[in-house]
Amino acid sequence: MRIFFLSIISLLFVGAFLVYMFTYTVRFTEVAVVTTLGEASDNIITEPGLKFKWPSPIQNTTVYDKRVRVMRTRSETMSTADSRQLVVETFMTWRVSDPLAFYQRFRSSGGTDAAAHYENAEEALIAQLRGEMSSVVGRYRMNELFSARVGASRLPDMERDLTGAMQALHGSADASESAYGVEIVSVGVLKIVLPEDVTAQVQDVMKSSRSRIAAEEISAGNAEAIAIKKRAENDRDRIKAVVEVYAAEMRSAGDLEAAKYFAELNSNPELAVFLKTTEFMRQGLGRNLTIILPGSVMRWIRPSSIESFMRGEIPHDLLPTVDLEDSGS
Repeated sequence: MRIFFLSIISLLFVGAFLVYMFTYTVRFTEVAVVTTLGEASDNIITEPGLKFKWPSPIQNTTVYDKRVRVMRTRSETMSTADSRQLVVETFMTWRVSDPLAFYQRFRSSGGTDAAAHYENAEEALIAQLRGEMSSVVGRYRMNELFSARVGASRLPDMERDLTGAMQALHGSADASESAYGVEIVSVGVLKIVLPEDVTAQVQDVMKSSRSRIAAEEISAGNAEAIAIKKRAENDRDRIKAVVEVYAAEMRSAGDLEAAKYFAELNSNPELAVFLKTTEFMRQGLGRNLTIILPGSVMRWIRPSSIESFMRGEIPHDLLPTVDLEDSGS
């Protein structure tokens, strides 16, 4: 029984060893380059799954991750177009786009080790990026990169220029354009450090820029205030003119109506006195006040007189008397 178990264990060990020697696995995020006696085959393995090969050293496989990789440069001192010094640190995203070209370019120093290939590739790419950074940063002035106005900084333009320069070397989509077999996805500025003297100059520039922006805003606000005041004055004058015309029309109509009223009152003075008295009584009655009237006025408020007023007549005893003898003579 013991021999049986030892045999099973031995067979499992041998089987695992044979599987390891004759198979390899490719994940869906990977591609593989197979070499036969040291020569890379053009048949790149891109489909995921369990694959078979001859054992080493007859055949070897190098598996690359085809996802985007991120690398960063060390801080480098660069000079701007106006001879200002900047300490710039950048990053770059890239991926293996042509596994065969990538393997052939970096296998000499790394053998079949993918990690060594990545390390060698990043060293080469960083060297290229440093050269392009010096060229691109030198196209921009300090006040173009740092501006107090929102959205006025040209840092995004500089990043696009860096990306374009690296893509021109290696291609952005077509792998055949790159001798390294890589695709440059993007290049960005990770950090910019200003020397102390440059920092003071930048602060002065930003202060003056802020002051200029504030002066422009104040000037624009004053101009807008003057325009609003002018519009309000024009509206006031226009409304005033319309109201004055309307008031003149109403005053003219009132004068015409009053002329008729005064003519009627002049033709009948007693009626005028009567209307004035009734108006006074209407305004005064109902209030807590004391009215002292002469005796001659009492006849106007007798019941018989009030009934005549309600019928629209003047009481007979209030009408002036006519001397018949005088009229006959």
